[in-house]
Amino acid sequence: MCWCSHDTADCSGNGGLLKFVPKLPSTISKLLFSKNALTHLPSDFFSNVTQLFSIYLMDNGLSSMDQHAFRGLRNLTSLTLDNNFLDFDSVRPALNVSSLVHLQMIKNLNVTYIPDNIFLEFPLPHLRGLNLAKSKLRVLNMSVFKPLKNLIYLEVSKSNVERLIVDTLPSLKYLILCNNYISGVPHVEEINLDKNVIEVLPDGVFDHLVNLTVLRVSYNRLSVIRETTFSASTRQRLHLLDLSNNPYACTCNVQWFRAWLTDEKQKFLKFPKDYVCAFFSSSSSDDVGKVAVMTDAHKVGKYSSKSSDFSNRISQPISRRFQKVFHHQDQQPFVVTHTQEESSVSESQDQIFLPPVHSTVYLSDFLLSDQACLLSQSTSLLTAVLAAVLVVFMLTFLVLYKYRWHIRLALYEAFRGNPQRRQQQPEHEYEYDVFVSYANEDVDWVRQELIPTLEGRHGLRLCVHQRDFPVGGNIIDNISTCVHASKRVLFVLSPHFARSRWCQFELVFCQNYVMERDDVLVLTLLAPISGRDMTDAISAMFKTTTYLAWGEEDDARKAFWGRLVLAFHDIVPRQVA
Repeated sequence: MCWCSHDTADCSGNGGLLKFVPKLPSTISKLLFSKNALTHLPSDFFSNVTQLFSIYLMDNGLSSMDQHAFRGLRNLTSLTLDNNFLDFDSVRPALNVSSLVHLQMIKNLNVTYIPDNIFLEFPLPHLRGLNLAKSKLRVLNMSVFKPLKNLIYLEVSKSNVERLIVDTLPSLKYLILCNNYISGVPHVEEINLDKNVIEVLPDGVFDHLVNLTVLRVSYNRLSVIRETTFSASTRQRLHLLDLSNNPYACTCNVQWFRAWLTDEKQKFLKFPKDYVCAFFSSSSSDDVGKVAVMTDAHKVGKYSSKSSDFSNRISQPISRRFQKVFHHQDQQPFVVTHTQEESSVSESQDQIFLPPVHSTVYLSDFLLSDQACLLSQSTSLLTAVLAAVLVVFMLTFLVLYKYRWHIRLALYEAFRGNPQRRQQQPEHEYEYDVFVSYANEDVDWVRQELIPTLEGRHGLRLCVHQRDFPVGGNIIDNISTCVHASKRVLFVLSPHFARSRWCQFELVFCQNYVMERDDVLVLTLLAPISGRDMTDAISAMFKTTTYLAWGEEDDARKAFWGRLVLAFHDIVPRQVA
């Protein structure tokens, strides 16, 4: 009937055979009671499990509840009633559980409306999440939820909502209204979004609401209103707007909004006194010159940028004062103010000194020249383009640098040309047939295996640095001289080779040399090289060049020597070959 695991009891799927909740261990805090054909919830249904925190009553065909069905559940915080036949009248006993934090009623087809006073009667002081998705609501009046003071999440998606009546819900952060018909039947005439935390109004967000005439978005966090936020038809349709008491940034971006405010001031509530500059964005105005300020028949033509006390933040309005903004080419704007009685100005050597007192700057008084803003926009665009080009260049450089050897060897193999080409090149006297590049730790293999076979049996002249480098000569000069005096280059690769700096130098030098001669490299591998020791140059060679692996078995050795001699077939002396 019921299966218990940790803190959960699963009493689901009993098909109507279980008509009550049995006594369960006191550690059980979550109850799953779904698909039990429970059409009515009787009184004291949960009397045996009053310790529950979460209850799931999905898919029961539930349509009614006794008023005391949830009595005693003082710890209940989460209730899920999905896929039943409940409405807000029949669910009142559940709404009486004041401890609820999350209530979910997805796909309750009887939810066709929400009574206006339902949450006045049951304010649910702790409720933070309410999910009414897949219901049959046609009208959604947001004011119904105002008594839910702590509601953060509200979802009414896929609910056939045609009409939305918007109201302020101060604590609401997530409103999910997807898959409805709001945009198809835009009956909203007034929207009030005051005192939320709205930072941006998306472009054209109100354009589809053809009946909207009143919009209130005051006391939010809007810093800029763009021309694309409201289309021309929306601006004409709106009769009353309240966009006051937002922290507007006084930059070039505010110029269009300021012009709209002053051109249609009769539309805007609380204009101009509650439309002020909250801060100045240096990113948009660092290179802007002087700022023109509108004051009552007062003009200041010269100013000093030596004020020691200024701030981007603007304080509360100061009555009967003139507000003036000054901007220096190397500084952010700052604000000074003085009363009419304090308007005496001391002028000396092309400077005006005013007392640096904080004040308010109204949007109606803030004005930047079009030329300065165009310069600022051009500078920003140029900076963005240069930054993008720099990023692309850096990424390309990093990729090319990381795979430089792979690319170089791939190009070398692709354009190396006819294998007979080297034979057609002018011959000159070589002192050695093969230059052998190896690590000192592998000298025993070179002396005991390589030299006896290639020199003793096949008559090739090998250049081995411990035997053939001139004594006292510079190592780099010796490598260069001996490589140029050899017909071919043979690498004896091993973990010791990969860890040797001199071997890495020989590798790079010899690669350049054979590429210049349009020749081929001959690679042998004595022992596998771990990823920790693998360099880019060696990795690139392994991926582009066939190598011969040494083995200790007789068959492996015979194959190794046969293939190695074949690689030198064109330089093996004829009488030996």
